[in-house]
Amino acid sequence: GQIMMVNASGGGINRLSTSMLNDDDPCYSGNGQYIFFSRPFGFGREIYRMTSSGGSPANLTSFGAFSGQPRTPGL
Repeated sequence: GQIMMVNASGGGINRLSTSMLNDDDPCYSGNGQYIFFSRPFGFGREIYRMTSSGGSPANLTSFGAFSGQPRTPGL
């Protein structure tokens, strides 16, 4: 699984994540500047953040067995 952005009209597919791992559960930050998502790590998943244009993901958690999902506040 990869994080992709697609225009509402269906064209212009843009791949935002490049890992060979199963990136999943994407959601935008409240200001739209970042995308938060989960990625496999150890026996569970970790939460990562990247800019809304993609690239340079940063690991935000370090539990090694986390099983939650990121959520946009208010949703």
